[in-house]
Amino acid sequence: MKKKHKYKLPDDPEKLVQPIYWTGRQWAVTGYGMECLEERWANIHYGGVHDPYLLRHWSAKRWVDVEDFEAAHAVAKKIFEPTPHFARLIAQQQTSDDP
Repeated sequence: MKKKHKYKLPDDPEKLVQPIYWTGRQWAVTGYGMECLEERWANIHYGGVHDPYLLRHWSAKRWVDVEDFEAAHAVAKKIFEPTPHFARLIAQQQTSDDP
């Protein structure tokens, strides 16, 4: 059985999940994670904000305001702890980057 998360996206696409930690031009950091203000399907759950490939993946999309996404991503990484899976990936990546 899947564990239910505390936050879910609201039915009204105009409402952001509370609490709202930061709002930019195109992205917001909320209790859900990162929510796109323009494309309601383009949201990133807080469990995935530490994915090492997230920035590269979303930056490649033409419609994404990369500067705003990077700012939202930086805020989200400070607010949300990495899941054990991503914590291991981050540690491995840091170890491989050391000379």
